[in-house]
Amino acid sequence: KTMESQFLYNYELPVGNTLFTFAPDLSRGLASSNNAIEDKLFWLDVEATSQLDVKLPRANTPAWSPNGRSIVFFGNQQMPDSPGPQWAQEPYDLWLMPADCESVSQECDRSLELLLKGIQYPSAVHWSPDGHWLVFDGNLQGQGDGIWLMEMDAKTVIQILAGDYIQPTWSPNGKSIVVIGPTEQSGDSPLYRSTLYILDVSGIVEENTDSNNP
Repeated sequence: KTMESQFLYNYELPVGNTLFTFAPDLSRGLASSNNAIEDKLFWLDVEATSQLDVKLPRANTPAWSPNGRSIVFFGNQQMPDSPGPQWAQEPYDLWLMPADCESVSQECDRSLELLLKGIQYPSAVHWSPDGHWLVFDGNLQGQGDGIWLMEMDAKTVIQILAGDYIQPTWSPNGKSIVVIGPTEQSGDSPLYRSTLYILDVSGIVEENTDSNNP
């Protein structure tokens, strides 16, 4: 509205950090690199940045819940061999932790909850505006590429779109999801995935929400 930018942190971020998420009240942030090898998570506080040690070989792509209480991210409890380019081919697991894990247990790795295993090549995970759902992309447990929903109460997973689609994100009203997908032209062109698609998920969200709240 003011057409002005605001300087947020007066320090350099850790080298390679490209993904960010923030608490709803903007009191704290969380950043990660995204090279699919030895990715780490870093708290972003007013005075300085510090590593969030979740005791995993790699962890990235964090997403803060709308109510500010939880954070999800991709990571791995174990990885084969020593770190190297081959790690980029390994599937990820999806993890949940309380945003205040440091004050609850001192060490956040003690508060981790494994939600899903075996997600190949995910690019994003996001909470629905009401916090009842997650949306993410990737090849889940060998079932093929696509866009997936997880209902957070029952932990049920639904594939809503099959194919080479990435970067899902919710609309503000929680009824639609926007994804990047293939154009009508196929091939290896860098513009192959350059079309935006809108998925209407209102029926899925409303039906499952009603069934969980009789």
